[in-house]
Amino acid sequence: MNIHNNARLTFRGRELLVKRIVEQGLRVEE
Repeated sequence: MNIHNNARLTFRGRELLVKRIVEQGLRVEE
């Protein structure tokens, strides 16, 4: 199990997801 890899993916994935959402203009209004 590569915890480091998971952590990196989570951190990068989160940034990528946020960037993608912002780029697509999909804002989650709570």
